[in-house]
Amino acid sequence: MFVWRNDDVGNEIGAAVLRAAERGVRVRIKKDRGAIMYERIEMNRRSFFDSGLSLGTRLKFAAIRPTFPDTRVRDDRDGALGEAIRNHPRVTFQWVDHTHTKYYIIDERIMITGSVNVEDRHLQYHDYMVEIEGEEAIRRFRDRDCGKASFDAGRDLDFLLNHRSEAPPRFEIKKQLLRCIAEAQHAIYVEMA
Repeated sequence: MFVWRNDDVGNEIGAAVLRAAERGVRVRIKKDRGAIMYERIEMNRRSFFDSGLSLGTRLKFAAIRPTFPDTRVRDDRDGALGEAIRNHPRVTFQWVDHTHTKYYIIDERIMITGSVNVEDRHLQYHDYMVEIEGEEAIRRFRDRDCGKASFDAGRDLDFLLNHRSEAPPRFEIKKQLLRCIAEAQHAIYVEMA
């Protein structure tokens, strides 16, 4: 997950995740450390998961804050729910760097992926997410994600991935996007934030 803000939406999803863990569901959260900058300098300036930022990092964010639009929203939220999730015995929590990925996998049979962050301000955006169902599709994603399988343009469904952390880095998305554009025969729609 990229942005997971400590606001209404963040807490609603967090409460649902905690309830799932309490009823015996194993939860694995991979949270991008870099998103903390956006969580801390926009809106209510609170991350759902407190990372214990160093003084140097806090000073860096304070220096960057004036370059962002003033979106300040005041509330009295604390980090108790995020801490309860991180400390739950059925939750595995991992800080990661350089991911902008946003996906949920439920019971290794449903994947929801797309552009939405977990924050109230996305209630105002026009966002799309895609639901992919089937254990074979999720196995294929897992195999692609860990490098066990190569991209296959002939499949009805396959996953394109960029992995900066691999050696050598794997950058597949741009190459395949350019291929698709080159092969387009009727229409191309592009919508970007």
